[in-house]
Amino acid sequence: MKILFITCGSIGDAVISTGLLSHLLETHPKADFTIAAGPAAAPLFEAFPRLERLIVIRKEPRKKHWIKLWQNTRHERWDLVVDLRGSLLSFLLHAKQRRIFHSSDKSKSKIDQLGALLGLDPSPLPMLWVSKKSTDEAKEILPATPLIVLIPISNSPFKDWPIERFSELGEQLLKMPVFTAATIVILGLEHQRDALAPLIKALPASSVLDLIGKTNIPLACAILKQAQLVIGNDSGLLHMTGALKVSLVGLYGPTNDIKYAPRGEHVRIAKVRDFTLSEEEINDPDIIKKLTVIHVMNTVTELLNR
Repeated sequence: MKILFITCGSIGDAVISTGLLSHLLETHPKADFTIAAGPAAAPLFEAFPRLERLIVIRKEPRKKHWIKLWQNTRHERWDLVVDLRGSLLSFLLHAKQRRIFHSSDKSKSKIDQLGALLGLDPSPLPMLWVSKKSTDEAKEILPATPLIVLIPISNSPFKDWPIERFSELGEQLLKMPVFTAATIVILGLEHQRDALAPLIKALPASSVLDLIGKTNIPLACAILKQAQLVIGNDSGLLHMTGALKVSLVGLYGPTNDIKYAPRGEHVRIAKVRDFTLSEEEINDPDIIKKLTVIHVMNTVTELLNR
């Protein structure tokens, strides 16, 4: 059996789609999978079991990337095509079954929208796979202490909790009995180094591991998997953590957490306000600043005591 899975372009949305992928893996134990994803998200799937091909969709003018994807997939006779981008391509392939995502249902969360595509209720939660190679690489660079991973920067400044509050949070976490010997790992991209510098400077040098700009997606997954606690803004790394089933506190301000936040018993959300399912993102650049360190610490304590 051959399955073509065309997933979303962004890391966060691609992670959310892995719930469907894990369901297909479980319900079709003899299937071989071809996964098509954007350049940022593609590395998420390198360790996927029974992966036959991983196709990177690189956006080109006049949508030529879809022509290339068609050329790469048209010679196969697919048993199932799942297309989360709703492309015309899926109608032009030889396929016994097609499941094509067309439009968003605002009455459902993103996870439930995707689950409905396959008629699943409850919707399967996201899941990521980590290779032994990446796990071994992570263990070589991580200390043998409890690990707290901080994700202070997202792809939107409106979602980012102030760095000085991450500094205060880090200091308080290190005072908790369970974390007195912990190492705080800082993840980020190299171009974010200047913005993250005050956080690294504020924390004890012996308790910080600076991995800014030193990881790729597979290695970041392996590092997150080793953590005892991850705290961060709404970002691709946050969704990766949720899919890895690691204890997680997500910091949410303008984004509707009911629609988009990770789920599970291992997840807690520290948020400024409650949303209804129908609400969209709040257009307030300062709303995340209303989230206090006390609120986040209380959320951490509640998670650790679960």
